Amino acid sequence: MKKSGVFFVGLLLWFNCFSQSCLPEGIIFETQAQIDSFPINYPGCTMIEGSVQIRGAEITNLLGLGSLTRINGFLFINGNDNLTDLTGLNNLTTPGGRLAIWGNIGLQSLHGLESLDSIHGDLLIYDNNVLSSLDGLDNLVYIESSLDIGYFIFEHPLLSNISALSNLSYVGVDVIIWSNIALENLQGLEGLSQINNDFILYNNSSLNSLAGLENITKITNHLEIGQNYQLENFSGLENLDSIGGCLTISDNHLLSNISALSNLQTISGCIYICENENLQSLEGLENIDSINLLCRIGNNNVLPNLQGLNGLTYIDGDLSIIANVNMNSYAGLDNLVSISGKLALNSNGLIQNLSDFSNLRNIGGSLVIHFNNALTSLSGLEGIDSLGNGLTITSNHNLMELDSLIHLKSVGGEIIIDNNKWLTSLHGLDSISAGSISDLSITNNDSLTECAIQSICDYLISPNGNIDIRFNKTSCRTRQEVETSCLTGIEEPLTNTNPTSIKIYHNTSSDLLFIENAEIISRSQVSVFNMNSQELIQQEITLPTTAINISHLPKGYYFIRFSSDSLVKVFKIVKR
Repeated sequence: MKKSGVFFVGLLLWFNCFSQSCLPEGIIFETQAQIDSFPINYPGCTMIEGSVQIRGAEITNLLGLGSLTRINGFLFINGNDNLTDLTGLNNLTTPGGRLAIWGNIGLQSLHGLESLDSIHGDLLIYDNNVLSSLDGLDNLVYIESSLDIGYFIFEHPLLSNISALSNLSYVGVDVIIWSNIALENLQGLEGLSQINNDFILYNNSSLNSLAGLENITKITNHLEIGQNYQLENFSGLENLDSIGGCLTISDNHLLSNISALSNLQTISGCIYICENENLQSLEGLENIDSINLLCRIGNNNVLPNLQGLNGLTYIDGDLSIIANVNMNSYAGLDNLVSISGKLALNSNGLIQNLSDFSNLRNIGGSLVIHFNNALTSLSGLEGIDSLGNGLTITSNHNLMELDSLIHLKSVGGEIIIDNNKWLTSLHGLDSISAGSISDLSITNNDSLTECAIQSICDYLISPNGNIDIRFNKTSCRTRQEVETSCLTGIEEPLTNTNPTSIKIYHNTSSDLLFIENAEIISRSQVSVFNMNSQELIQQEITLPTTAINISHLPKGYYFIRFSSDSLVKVFKIVKR
């Protein structure tokens, strides 16, 4: 019994002697001599309490660090031009912080990290010019923060696979794989079922498959897939169910479809699909019924329509459809009811009308229709009754009329009508309340002759901002011409078999309209119309002088019609 006790005490003393921590302040290795002398200078040290940086152009191996099982701080391995692998770290199971391996121009493999099972920080692998695989990370299971494989200065020209990550089952924050120009697929990520922040696949110019992502069902923030020039489809993402942020698909030159996203149910942020020059369809997004923030679809050269967005009813932000040169319809937006922000329809060269917006009822921001060369009418916008931040219709060279905006009553900002070559009339904007217009610009519309509509005339009486009217056709060339047109149109008596003197005048101080006639004419009445021929007031005339209260009418131009069995006279007044 006494011998056993002595043996136990001896073993404990040996363990304390030969298994211990050191360097609470950390250490920087800059020479091979420092590496080689580590076991001599720190005998029995298996755990460095602080952080470790290995950076030295003359360092060729890490064999002197073979006793280390743990580093409590970060581990940086960078700028080691002659280091070819990480042999020597074979017993290291975990760094307590970030593991960053970058700028090692001779590093060919990560052999030496086979015991590594967890990283309590980020794993960053950057700028290792001749690294061809991640072999050595085969037993890595857990990354507390982000996985980031890419470059700051140099691309990874030889990294062709990441299959060594096949045991990885958890990444706590981002997965970012970028500028690995030899990487062809993502096999090695099969153990991940959820991305806990952003998932970014960017500028992997040889990536032709998303194989390896089959088990991912959820991305809690953004999914960005861009500049992967060989990627033709999204096969591998068939089980993705939700994206908590934005979906960005941009500049993937061979991408023809995104149908593999057909199980995607929610996108809680924006959609940005731009510059995919061979994208032929948005089918795969049918289950998305609402989008928060921006929806932008632009510069997809062969995209013919928006089929695939058929389930979309609400956008809590802007919708911009821009520079899709072969888009011939907006089919796919047939069920869209409300946009809380701006609707911008710009440079979609084959669109002739807006009939696919027939169910749209609300635009909370501005409506911008710009440079759509085939557009001849705005039919499809009949359901819009208000805008939140202005109306801009510019450089639509074949647009001939605005009649489909006839139910628009408020614009909430400026009106800009510019450079619409064949537009002849502003009819369609008649019902807009002048008080909802801030600035007014009507310029460079070569065929425009009818500007004197109710809303414009009313606005010119009491403008709320700047006015710019010029370079249009006769009657619309200047503000003065439009104001003159607003004052014309007084109708002469149609019949006058019983001549009498009818006088109508407006007392501005009391807001009363007085009608005087020398004698009572049987069955006489007076009516007040706006310039859209809507009858606003009707009253019988029974006395030589009749007063009508028009204080409830907004400022503007009005027609006053006096009629009887033998006389009809029409006057025009301005309520200022």
